[in-house]
Amino acid sequence: MNRHMVSRRQLLTLGAVLTASTALGGCITLLPNVDPVQLYRFGFNADLLKSGNEVASEPVTGGEAAEVYISGINLPKAAAGDGILTTENSLVSYIEGARWASPADTLFESAVSEGFDRVAKHVRLSDRGRGAAKYRLDIQVRRFETAYAKRQPTVVIALDVTMVRLSNRTAVAHKYLSREVKAGSNRVGEIVPAYEEATTLMIADIVAFAEGTVKGQALVVQSPTS
Repeated sequence: MNRHMVSRRQLLTLGAVLTASTALGGCITLLPNVDPVQLYRFGFNADLLKSGNEVASEPVTGGEAAEVYISGINLPKAAAGDGILTTENSLVSYIEGARWASPADTLFESAVSEGFDRVAKHVRLSDRGRGAAKYRLDIQVRRFETAYAKRQPTVVIALDVTMVRLSNRTAVAHKYLSREVKAGSNRVGEIVPAYEEATTLMIADIVAFAEGTVKGQALVVQSPTS
């Protein structure tokens, strides 16, 4: 089998690792050399977005945009580390021989920051701290995984996003967002690009949600009172 193929049998369990570590502890191993773990990364790639309302021609500057503060981005515990999580029905595992170059939650948070910098028109992430922001954006990731169905891997990202007005700590909008991108084949080299595409599309959705909320709130403020 090609070493870049993902096999459902190729699972690394904590028990197996601990057993092997105990058995080999203090001994000189005569095991043959093995292939090193391959490291991968994903991020925000604006080139994957179709031209249109999703992409701003120029980044926002100065006072043109409402400042938004992100309180933190939490991935499910099983997906937050450097393992590439896979699921199939009730089975949860990781791809053997492949890891994220940094924890997945760190990569995703960096991608969100870059996405706002690259495509947002009417909002921007506050670089002056929470006190300077008008809104807080809460992002709770529910799924971040490679889901298998009939041996076909699909990258799934799903999350809840909430916009909170900081002046009175009121949640003014909430939405559940989901993106699914099928990998070209059951190979790590095809699965990782699917993560980048799903991440990019999801972040575009988050930006659109934030901008739509800010615009809606501006209309409420500007509307004449009865």
